[in-house]
Amino acid sequence: MVLDNGVMRIVFDDANGMLTHLIDVAGGVVHVAPPDAPLGIWKLVFRAGTDEQSLVWPPWKGEFEGSVAKESDGAQVATLLWRDMWFRHEPEAVDVAVTVRLPEESGTSEWRIRVSNRSARYGLWEVRFPWFNRWPVPEEYNVAIPWHNWGHRYQKVAEKHTGEYSSYTWSMQFLTFESGQRGLTIAALDPEQHYKSYLVDPGNETAFVLRVPDGSKPGVGLDDTYATAISVHGDGWFGGCKLYREWAIGQKWCAKGPISRRKDVPKTLKDIGIWLLSSIPEKNSGVTPAEWADGVIAAQRYFDVPVGIQIYQWHEIKFDNDYPEYFPPKPGVPEAVRKLVDAGIVAMPYINARLWDMRARSYPGAIPSTAKDPTGTPYLEIYGPESGLLTPMCTQTKLWQDTVFNLCKRIYEEIGANAIYLDQVAAMPAAPCYDPTHGHPLGGGHHWHDGYRVILNRVKDLIASTGRDLFLTTENPGDAHIDGCDAFLIWNPRQDTEVPMMTSVYSGYTLYYASNHTTGEGMQSFVMAQARDFLWGSQLGWMPPEIPEPFRGYLKKLGKLRVQTRKFLTYGELVGMPANTAPDEIRGSSDEMMRKREDAVAKVSANWPFFGTPKIATLPAVMSALWRAEDGHLGLFIMNLSEAKQSHRCTFNPSAYGLTSGRLRYTKIQESGPTDSFEVVGGVQVRSEDLEPFGGVVYEISPAGT
Repeated sequence: MVLDNGVMRIVFDDANGMLTHLIDVAGGVVHVAPPDAPLGIWKLVFRAGTDEQSLVWPPWKGEFEGSVAKESDGAQVATLLWRDMWFRHEPEAVDVAVTVRLPEESGTSEWRIRVSNRSARYGLWEVRFPWFNRWPVPEEYNVAIPWHNWGHRYQKVAEKHTGEYSSYTWSMQFLTFESGQRGLTIAALDPEQHYKSYLVDPGNETAFVLRVPDGSKPGVGLDDTYATAISVHGDGWFGGCKLYREWAIGQKWCAKGPISRRKDVPKTLKDIGIWLLSSIPEKNSGVTPAEWADGVIAAQRYFDVPVGIQIYQWHEIKFDNDYPEYFPPKPGVPEAVRKLVDAGIVAMPYINARLWDMRARSYPGAIPSTAKDPTGTPYLEIYGPESGLLTPMCTQTKLWQDTVFNLCKRIYEEIGANAIYLDQVAAMPAAPCYDPTHGHPLGGGHHWHDGYRVILNRVKDLIASTGRDLFLTTENPGDAHIDGCDAFLIWNPRQDTEVPMMTSVYSGYTLYYASNHTTGEGMQSFVMAQARDFLWGSQLGWMPPEIPEPFRGYLKKLGKLRVQTRKFLTYGELVGMPANTAPDEIRGSSDEMMRKREDAVAKVSANWPFFGTPKIATLPAVMSALWRAEDGHLGLFIMNLSEAKQSHRCTFNPSAYGLTSGRLRYTKIQESGPTDSFEVVGGVQVRSEDLEPFGGVVYEISPAGT
C-alpha cells in the first residue's frame, strides 16, 4: 500500500500493515526503507489491576486488511484494519483501525488510530501511536525536544529521552528529528491537550504514548481522538517549530490572539525590562520589610527600566511546608508591597498552586480532593530534607479551585500585589487521578488542564472586575496554559544544547522571563547566558537587587535595549537566526559540510554550573537573531558573547520574511533609542559587523522612506 505525492512517500506491507518505507522525497532523505526491517506502527498496553500486558502485531490470532483510496481533493488515504485479535486467551478481543492521510503536494501526513476492546478482564491502559520499534538507529539523527527552558537539540542522539505533556519535561506536543538540514517532525495535533508522553530510545523504539481515559476499566478502548502529524520539511528543528506554530496559534490556548491584542495581559507586564528576585527578610535579620522595599526601589532607579520582582517568604510558614496556609503574612509585608507598587514596580508574591502539605492542620479536610493513584492513595512528593509531605490536588475538585481562587483574591486585596506567581502549574505534569468521586474520567484524559483552565479563568474574571493592571505567571513553559498564565518563568540552569523552540513557536503570543545565572564564574560565563537569552526573547533577570558590578551594568544595558526593541522582542515573531556566513568552499547541506561550517565558527567556552555540578558550555562567539514586528519591519540582533573583538558576517533574505521593498532602511537602535540610519538595495543582504568585546548591534530594517 503506497502513499506518494512527490514530497513524501509512505509504504505499508500489504500482508500485515507494517511500515516498510518512510521517505522525504523532496529532501532526498530515506528514513525507513529496505534493507531496514519493517516497523510496527502501534503498541497497546492493557491492565487488569496491577497485571500489565502488551499487544503488538502479530498477535496469537487475528486478521489484517488494508486499502488505499483517493479523495476528491487529491489526498491519498491508507486504511489499515487489524481485526479479531486474540489477547490473553480471550478470542477476537481487540480490533485496531489506523488511517493515514497524505494531502496533495504536502509534506505532512495525518495519522489516526481507534481501538475496540472486548476483553472481559483488561482495560486499554496506554496506546503507543505512532510507535516505531527499533527506530531511529543510534547516532543517526539529531533530535530537538521542547523541554526545560527553551528546548534542546541533541546531536547524534543515542541515549533515551522521555517526557510528559504538559510539563517542563515536554512543553509542546512535538519532536523534530534532523538529518542534515532536513527535518522529520512528529506532532500530536491535540486541541484538547490530553495527558500524554513521548519516548525516544534509539535502537529500541520511538512513540507518543496516550494514557487512555478510564483505561483501568475492563473493556475500555479508544475512540478516534486527534490526528498525529508526521511531516518532512526543511530548516531542521526550526522548520519543525514553524510547522507546529501554524497549527498551535489556531488553538484555544491562543484564541485570545497575540499579546498586542490581549486586554487581559497588562502593559505593566509587557513593558518589563528586568526581573528581580528576593525574599522578605526574617524578623531577626535586622532588616525590616520597609527597608527591604527601599533596596528594591533603589535597584529600580539604577536599572532605569520597568522592573518586576518575584517575592518569596512573604508568609510565616516555611517554604514547601504547611501549604496552602500562606496567611497571615509576615508583619509589614502588605505595607512593603504597596510601597513597591506605588513606586511603579510589579510586586509578585509566590504561592504553590498545586500542592497541599499532609502535615498542615487543614489537610484532613483536603484528603477527598487529593489526586489519587490507581490504588486510591494520594500521591506523595518531597522536595529535599526541609520539605513537608506534599501531595498534588486534583484540579477538578471544587475545594482546590476555590482554594487557589481565594488565595489569589486575598493576595491582590490584602497584600496589595499587582501580580501572583503560581508555582508548578506549567512545570509539573498531571497527576493521573483515579478517584471516582471527582466526576472525571479515571487516569487519562484532558481534565487536569481543563481544571486549571477553570481556576485561571476565575482569577482572570476577578482581575477584570477590579479594573487594576494585575496578572499571573507560572513556572516553566507549557503551552497548555498560555491562555491562563501571562508569562512563564524559565529558571533552570542554562545548557549549551538549548535552542529557542519556545519563542520560535509562541513569540508574539506569550512571554518568557528570567536569565538567572551565577556571577561566580566570571563575566564571560555571565555574558554568554545573558546575551543568548536576550537574542531569544526572554525578559532578563530574576536575580537579586544587589547583583554586583560589572554584571549589574551589563544586565542594565540589555534591559534598556529590550525596552527599546519591544516591537520585536515582546510583540514580534522570531523568524530566523542568521549564522556566520561560511566561505564558499564549505557550503552545502550535507552532514560533512555542516560539521565543517560549525568548526569554522569562532567559539567561546565557560563554566555553566548545572545544579552545582561544573559543566563547560561552548557557544559561537557571535550569535544573531532575526525578529519580525507586526508592522512587517525586521529586527536584526547581533551579539558578541566574547571578551575579545569579533568580526561577524551574515547573510539573509528579507523577502523570505515578507520585506520585499527594492530599497531598505537600516536604523541602529541603542539603549537610548533609534540613532543613525542608512539605505541599501533590497534583496539578499550580506552584513558585516566589527563588534567590541561583549558588544552588540541592533538594526530595525524597514522599507526605505518609512
